Amino acid sequence: MKTPLKRVLAKNVKRLMGLVPEVATQAKLAGRAHMSQSSVHRILNEDTEPEIETVQKLANAIGVSIAALLTEDQGEELTPFAHEKYRALPSAEKEKIKAFIDFVIASHEAEKAGVPITFTERLEPTSSGRVIAEELAQRQISDHTLTSNERKSDPRSPAKKSRNR
Repeated sequence: MKTPLKRVLAKNVKRLMGLVPEVATQAKLAGRAHMSQSSVHRILNEDTEPEIETVQKLANAIGVSIAALLTEDQGEELTPFAHEKYRALPSAEKEKIKAFIDFVIASHEAEKAGVPITFTERLEPTSSGRVIAEELAQRQISDHTLTSNERKSDPRSPAKKSRNR
């Protein structure tokens, strides 16, 4: 048996009121939706079958689509207003979010399957970093390249001092 639409609406509105401080109370929601608090109360208590215009007012006030209010199991969606903020992001930032989501999903699936998962990425050095690395690679390694704390023959070395005590 399908859940009555007024129950789905009430459940989603209540859930979203808990997520969006601007509509956290019936009075706040009523004010933003340009409707009476008693109407909001009746919707939340499933005492009415609201018209689609009323649902649209509620959706606008909360910052979600009508579908978000009338669809069951909306609990794991982006929080309200996040959709607007996401749409305003540059495409490079959206790609970062998508890559992160893919990473989290792959990690979760691997963990459920009991498979260890690793991710590697090769980072190219900057031009200045490459120059420094090339210079260091051409030096001869000797005790003189070590700091005084690392030289074993240095009497000031912490290792030497601790042995002499």
